[in-house]
Amino acid sequence: MNKRIEYFDIAKGIAILCIIAGHLGNARINQFVFTFHVPLFFLVSGYFLNDRLPLKEYAKNKAKQLMIPYVVAWAFIMPRQVHGAYQWLGTFEAAWKTVVNQVLAGLYGNGSEIHEIWIGEGFCVPTVGAIWFLPALFFALVVVRYFMQWRHCGVCIFFIALLGFTSSGAAWMPLSIQSGMVAASFVYLGMLAREHGVMEKKLPKEISAGIMALWVFCILFCGEMYLVENRFNHGLLDVAGALAGSYVVLRFSKVLEEKAKWISRVLLFFGRNSLIVLCVHAVELKGMPWEEILKGFLGHGVPPVVVYLVAKVAFCAVVTWVILEIRHFWRRFGRHSVKSGENKVEK
Repeated sequence: MNKRIEYFDIAKGIAILCIIAGHLGNARINQFVFTFHVPLFFLVSGYFLNDRLPLKEYAKNKAKQLMIPYVVAWAFIMPRQVHGAYQWLGTFEAAWKTVVNQVLAGLYGNGSEIHEIWIGEGFCVPTVGAIWFLPALFFALVVVRYFMQWRHCGVCIFFIALLGFTSSGAAWMPLSIQSGMVAASFVYLGMLAREHGVMEKKLPKEISAGIMALWVFCILFCGEMYLVENRFNHGLLDVAGALAGSYVVLRFSKVLEEKAKWISRVLLFFGRNSLIVLCVHAVELKGMPWEEILKGFLGHGVPPVVVYLVAKVAFCAVVTWVILEIRHFWRRFGRHSVKSGENKVEK
């Protein structure tokens, strides 16, 4: 069981690093990472979907796990955006309008610039950035958890996903609900994969080769699956490529776990803490002046995309480690305070 969990975490580590790389704006990188990185998270979430808790308690736990980090990350993004607006325009009016805009952005929870809403006179509802994924995942998990006890669960989730996809072109709903509706299908497929022991079985070489060939084809000629917008430029081929790519990455992660221990440890750190890494990345994506910070490292024969990627990954790793240490200290401090209080009561 532990080995299974570890290679899933390794796969999540690969996926979160691919998410960071995918925000560099490099077309060749995006051609690869956009085939699988976000769908893999939904598939893995479905694989470990908890069906023991009552729905209300499950939804409450997931809200704490996903929506609280969403709000915290949003709260860190806002000051930098307001400060940037004041620096750029030099007026308190611009800063105030940015505060309003950022509040609207957090409430709307949109992750793509194409769904930004312009109200006029300096007011708009901008993108909230990479943390769109958190409310979308929350909604996808709750939808599948609700329907999983139904007799025709798969049919219901298919229609939910179809409704989310078809309605996306008419109007974009708050908190990336429609992305969550479509992503519910990946969560459900992950759940089915667990029920049928897909990752525990060894497929015939011919089938494995076919899956790999399908993913390579999608990397070369597709690579445009945008769950953030519910836009699949190549239709079901993008979906098939996401499933194939996720399966190959999971299998590859299993090999890394067995053969490359030191690489596995690094990827395990990112995978086990992928939620924190995502939030840190979302904040640095919106607020870090990387061009100014890294200008001394550019132009020395190393491609800029490599410099930016290394800097971003290192920054996310260090800040994540600091957050984990603070959380660990806080928990120890809390337990110590409780014990001290109990001792005083006893005396």
